[in-house]
Amino acid sequence: MKEVENSIRKDVAEKVTPTQDTRALWIAKRWWRYRPKLPYTYFLSKLDSSEVAAVVFTEDLKKLYVTMKEGFPLEFVVDIPLDPHLFEIITSSGAEVDLLQKRQIHYFMKVVFALVPGILILWLIRESVMLLHITSKRFLYKKYYQLLDMARAENFIMPVGDVGETKSMYKEVVLGGDVWDLLDELMIYMGNPMQFYERDVQFVRGVLLSGPPGTGKTLFARTLAKESGLPFVFASGAEFTDS
Repeated sequence: MKEVENSIRKDVAEKVTPTQDTRALWIAKRWWRYRPKLPYTYFLSKLDSSEVAAVVFTEDLKKLYVTMKEGFPLEFVVDIPLDPHLFEIITSSGAEVDLLQKRQIHYFMKVVFALVPGILILWLIRESVMLLHITSKRFLYKKYYQLLDMARAENFIMPVGDVGETKSMYKEVVLGGDVWDLLDELMIYMGNPMQFYERDVQFVRGVLLSGPPGTGKTLFARTLAKESGLPFVFASGAEFTDS
């Protein structure tokens, strides 16, 4: 078998000319092109009918890149046995013969090595963007669930019954100016909010109370909760910071 391989290699090397060497280089440059693998008998039938334009042997003489004169597929690959008469059949059909040497294979490797860094950089950028997106979503979810946990914590919620037992009464809150009107509107809304939704009335989302300690901010909020029949949810700024 070794003698047959050496004989075929010698015949191919003698047949190849400098002008035909471009065929192997063309195959090497178009490494990305899809070429179907067809049976060896199909290749022999095309040789017999002189439909093959050129063949390129691989370095190990185990495969042929075949180019047809016309038809479909125009190019295909075929696995070949160590047939001592194969080279004679190819030359008698008038097809060009070339050998895919190592320097053409090295060209293919250069192309691969040139593409790998760019592909790797694109992959790293994609992974970084996805990681940043996932991290930001986790951060937002964490803050969201912290607020939910804070709202559900028992020490932050005073039940309706406990609110009713407090001394915070509507008449005990001393307010001035237009605050009474605001308090009345809030109580109407909290008592029956659906009447505002049905009429598409935009209502306030909250009321900000500011002032020094002891000025009645908490008393006002408890009174509003008691008169509306709702639980009183409370949390200090320190509790928000700790959470």
